[in-house]
Amino acid sequence: LLRKESTIADAVRALNTSPTGQLLVLDEKQHLWATLDRDDLYTVVARIAVLTSDKRGDATRHKLGELLPGNPIYVALEDSVLVASATMLDHGISWLPVVQGKEDLRPVGLVRGDKIGNRLFEKIGHVEAGHAQAAS
Repeated sequence: LLRKESTIADAVRALNTSPTGQLLVLDEKQHLWATLDRDDLYTVVARIAVLTSDKRGDATRHKLGELLPGNPIYVALEDSVLVASATMLDHGISWLPVVQGKEDLRPVGLVRGDKIGNRLFEKIGHVEAGHAQAAS
């Protein structure tokens, strides 16, 4: 977890130590404000690169609140796996933060498309094996 006030240097350190490479950025109320992953980092670097040198200054000191768009895509605890999967497909992303509820944007975790896919394949395999046993 990072804060809007965290610097880009803080974000790079966090991404380098994160096992998943997916970070959540919180606002002052501890609500989800943005997301950041390694792909987003390239966009952030590009935004800094186009700044004039007088505005760029020490690029590592820029705050995430200045560089990331707020209002991230997310799912709530009450949303189904189908909603999460469809949301990821619709937006071309592979993971989503999970928040308490639509009115309570405190993060509780994240869901990854690869994990959903693996679980579905496991389920399909068990169902097919069960059908094969029933048929014999």
